[in-house]
Amino acid sequence: MAAILSSTSALAAPVRASPPRSQNMRTHLSSRAALCTAHQAAALQGRPLRLQSLRVQARRNVVEVTGTIKLTAPRPKKVKKRGSNAKLSLLSAGLTVPHPDKVASGGEDAFMVQMSDVGGGAIGVADGVGGWNAQGVNPGAYSRCLCHFARVAILQDEKKKRQSEATGDGLLAQLLASFRKAVLKSSVSLSSKGVMAKAQARSKVPGSATMVLARMDPVKSVLDVCNLGDAGLRIIRNGKVLKATQDQQYEFDMPYQMACQEFVDIEYNKAQLDSNSFTFLVQEGDWIIAGSDGLFDNMFDSEIETLQAQAAKKGSEAGDEYFTVQVVARALGERAKRYSRDKLRRVPYGVALAADSSDKRGLAKLASSAMALGGKLDDITVVVSKVTSRGKKNTKAFSMAEQDSETHAKDVQRIAEDAIEENALKKLSKYDFSAGTIKVTGRKKK
Repeated sequence: MAAILSSTSALAAPVRASPPRSQNMRTHLSSRAALCTAHQAAALQGRPLRLQSLRVQARRNVVEVTGTIKLTAPRPKKVKKRGSNAKLSLLSAGLTVPHPDKVASGGEDAFMVQMSDVGGGAIGVADGVGGWNAQGVNPGAYSRCLCHFARVAILQDEKKKRQSEATGDGLLAQLLASFRKAVLKSSVSLSSKGVMAKAQARSKVPGSATMVLARMDPVKSVLDVCNLGDAGLRIIRNGKVLKATQDQQYEFDMPYQMACQEFVDIEYNKAQLDSNSFTFLVQEGDWIIAGSDGLFDNMFDSEIETLQAQAAKKGSEAGDEYFTVQVVARALGERAKRYSRDKLRRVPYGVALAADSSDKRGLAKLASSAMALGGKLDDITVVVSKVTSRGKKNTKAFSMAEQDSETHAKDVQRIAEDAIEENALKKLSKYDFSAGTIKVTGRKKK
């Protein structure tokens, strides 16, 4: 019998055998075939062999057996590389619950969601400072400009990165590509702080805002977070907050904020200089919660942890990953809204207000103590992201998330561009604010 030592079938030289007369010819052939198969299987490290064809010719006392054997190689087992998060992505959803008095205008908060087909992603929240209403300025226009131009900056950075990685067939081009991959080891060249700075520079409308922005590097699986003022972010793993942003305030309830320098005479904080920033190595299954102060002023971290876990469980039982993310975002927004209207509830804002009034005397202390009880009415914006591997199993989920984010981005872009055009036509002069008035402008509680 002939056996083939490759994964494709072929014919080899025939094997000739002279069976003894005392044995049955068929039995002898079977034993010789089995022996040949056994030897070949051993030589091929145990890979099974399958007989495809067999031809027998008998000439006098010699039997000629010619056969073809095909190797049946076992399929390689798919080994999941633990700790390899090269394709991790942010699957995100957001919503805004306006202040009861600002429903018609959509509120003064804005948010941004950006997802990439190569992994990573970014989210952002901007909170327009309500004090500008006294100047006849819509604070929501500025916050939407920040979110729009932040997304534009990220898209431009990704495009620039793809162009720099494009290589030809030449040896030099391949060497350059290898160098970038080995040395740079990153798919993100513009930090979150840099994104905020670019957005601030292009948002040429009057107003000011606090902001938080997070961007994930799909190669390193590192989340780069930057915040200015009291817009915040929480990273949750296994039901517990592992990392949280720190608020920046001149004093209680007077947050740091950024504005377009063309419309103010005072030196506002610049995002690239005064914002907080940190990086965090994320894992699959982590949850990112970003929001305006309307969320974090009305819910303690422990309450956010509990509700996130409960909502995620219910969402996963009823739908796909994107549906689950939406359920978590909606649950947080609605819960914060309910707490903000509860006049007897103890909330983080009230606790901070009571602590700030501890050194006050008489009627001032009594007034602060009265204000410390109950929720805080405000715009509430929540953006929720789940860190997950992007693949065939969640293609539909990412597709729906991207469609929703594109639709939202177009709405924000339209409002931002209209605001810029309107202010350009008005040729507004700078607003003359004294240093003391900045803090009043920055107040969120009325």
